[in-house]
Amino acid sequence: MVAAVAGAVAAGCSIDRITWESSGFPVEEVANVLREEHHVAHPAVECIKREAGGSLYECRAKAEGAEYECEVKVGIRERIKSIECERKEEETTRPAGRRVESGEVDS
Repeated sequence: MVAAVAGAVAAGCSIDRITWESSGFPVEEVANVLREEHHVAHPAVECIKREAGGSLYECRAKAEGAEYECEVKVGIRERIKSIECERKEEETTRPAGRRVESGEVDS
């Protein structure tokens, strides 16, 4: 059994790994939207496919000290249906020394 799995992997039948990509049509389109609509000069964009058919991408970008999150919806033949980008707000931190237990309401 182990030999069969090892043989399949060696033959190229491995699990498809999904990784953040820094090139390709969604990356280019998101960079254009950030430049034109958000006035970002040089965004560094990465995207990952969120649906097997490639109809939804999640993208993240960094530029000029700010971070952006984007959602790209794609139709047939890699035609962009919509791109929605929002500037990611800085996370607020909880004051040190205050621990919230399960079921307790933090005020």
